[in-house]
Amino acid sequence: MESSAQGCTSVEAGAQQFDAKEEPKTGLAVDIGAQGIPGLRVVSGKGEMMLFSRDQSDIPQLLKDMLLNYRPDAVVQPSTAEAIVAILGYAERRDLKVVPRGISSSPFGGAVPVDGGIVIDLSSMNGIINVDPSQKRATVLAGARWSDIDHELGKSGLRLITSPSSKFSTVGGWIAGGGIGIGSLGGGHLSENVLTVKVANPKGVRTYVKGEEDFRRLFGSEGQLGVIVEATMMVKTKDPSSKPHLIVLQELKDAIDLAISLKRLDPIPEDLIYFSPNKMAYSNDLLHLDILPQGHALLVTSSNEASEKAIVSLMASKGVTEAGEHLARLLSHDRYFPMKLRRIGPGMLGAEVLTPTAKLEDMLAKAEELCEAFALDPLLEVHFLQGKDSLMLCYYPTDQGNQMLYALDAVKSMIVTASLVDMGARPYSLGIWNNSFVDSLPEEEMTGMSRSKKRMDPSQMFNSGKYFKLKGRTFGIPSMLLTPMVAGNGLKIMSSMSSTLSPFLRAATAVAKRTMGPKSRDPLKELADQCAMCGACVAVCPAYNLIGDERVTARGKLVTARTLIDGGKISEEHAQRTFLCMRCKACEQVCQSKLGLMDAYDDLESRLEKRYKRDAKEIEAFVKFAESSDIYEELIDKGLVLGSPKNGMGGERDV
Repeated sequence: MESSAQGCTSVEAGAQQFDAKEEPKTGLAVDIGAQGIPGLRVVSGKGEMMLFSRDQSDIPQLLKDMLLNYRPDAVVQPSTAEAIVAILGYAERRDLKVVPRGISSSPFGGAVPVDGGIVIDLSSMNGIINVDPSQKRATVLAGARWSDIDHELGKSGLRLITSPSSKFSTVGGWIAGGGIGIGSLGGGHLSENVLTVKVANPKGVRTYVKGEEDFRRLFGSEGQLGVIVEATMMVKTKDPSSKPHLIVLQELKDAIDLAISLKRLDPIPEDLIYFSPNKMAYSNDLLHLDILPQGHALLVTSSNEASEKAIVSLMASKGVTEAGEHLARLLSHDRYFPMKLRRIGPGMLGAEVLTPTAKLEDMLAKAEELCEAFALDPLLEVHFLQGKDSLMLCYYPTDQGNQMLYALDAVKSMIVTASLVDMGARPYSLGIWNNSFVDSLPEEEMTGMSRSKKRMDPSQMFNSGKYFKLKGRTFGIPSMLLTPMVAGNGLKIMSSMSSTLSPFLRAATAVAKRTMGPKSRDPLKELADQCAMCGACVAVCPAYNLIGDERVTARGKLVTARTLIDGGKISEEHAQRTFLCMRCKACEQVCQSKLGLMDAYDDLESRLEKRYKRDAKEIEAFVKFAESSDIYEELIDKGLVLGSPKNGMGGERDV
């Protein structure tokens, strides 16, 4: 993608070319653009750059403004490894920090700048290089989405061994983010299934091979060791005998005991998840049906025919019965949409910790006890893993539209995390907001990461200011609040005093709910608050794939809506970008929160038109251009497009 002298973006689709209005570049973006790096799009204007100053989480603005320099100095989107090496060389010469970013679906700030710098958005590097059915291997670029890989593997009768719950996240993002997800019980950690990873630094691209110390450190490194460019991973053959089973018990102890027995089966199940009674009840609420049985639920998925027989045999020996297969398949599908519960708040906070399985029953009970004391409504789940640990998730609906309540609930959430850490858990990822618990990580892990950092990033360029020592505004003084010494110890004290604190927190919560909420709620902003910011819509948006500007996606549009409603300023070019939408409904198909996006777009565009008018000719030209692209045809083939002028499927917009 190149920029013309007139400031328009040129996007090629075969022999076609489309020029869209674009904000003029400012600041560092001007100098980067002047370098003329092939295969590098330089993001222009403040409107687009604001999307790269946050991730899935939405921390209270006052806290962000006080602690962090979270606005990037520039954002670039490379389409080749050579472009990445070139921009890294530029950053090194200018002594600039670099923050690698995938789809940014983590809720803890791992891809959010803390000290400015250049954000390298890898979502344009989304190619699948090769699938080798004979070797059961796939080689993909770092920006490839797991859903696209699985779709391509299916053509050869193959499938992923393990995947994140957000299958529209990127390969590089999940490698850097941790590597635990769906299928990790049977398939192991992602690092066990990846054979090689290519990583860029200012000198070039190096291949790291499974078995090397630095290879393992890439997983969970949160972008601190380099820019992941490519990965080769093992895959497996689809097995039609694999199926999910849903077992619901009335006592937590019985559920945990059965889960441990299932985990010890040979062959080991592919996947095993625990859902709390509250999580099952909320799932029914979202379905507007009372069909899921209530209690402590286990969803276990067999890996093959032998595994299926072992699971059935164990259930018979224990005298437990399972729910209907259709219910098991419903929950199995919902594993990939965990954030849709955010609609209830609207908004969600929570904790993600790795906990010793032996202490799991006590930790679940402790989380329930604290949440009840703090007037939180917990949705608990556990992903059972190989080895001694399990991944425990504790989410709480909150009202993001009530900033006082939201801030209170954020503090309570941190106290719950501190309590679990004090019992022997550790955060699954640190990012920014779990930095208070960095001292809970195993010493061997920290020293190993430090060795890899010195070897792979001697100039401290990559995602600087996180993990080892958090940086922030005012010479880093405010960010000291989030250190183990200050916040860590403070939260531990509050956790030990929870019985004393709980009446005050409950009273403050009641006051916040009664008096601090908005007097009236704008329906469009409320819908924007329900957005999980997971980025699933980005991966499937034909407009984004042709322009590279996230403001045309559902996630981008809803950020625009919130900015507009809160009195923020957007440029005319920003408004005109927002109009470039085909109403293809691909975003609605993959939306985790299951939002009614088409009506929201009509509302937003109506508001924008009153201020900025509408360039109908540009919209018409864009829709015609987009519908002639191969990208759009691929979305139709995948069944993601339910409405389009060309195909007449009921979602047509007037252009």
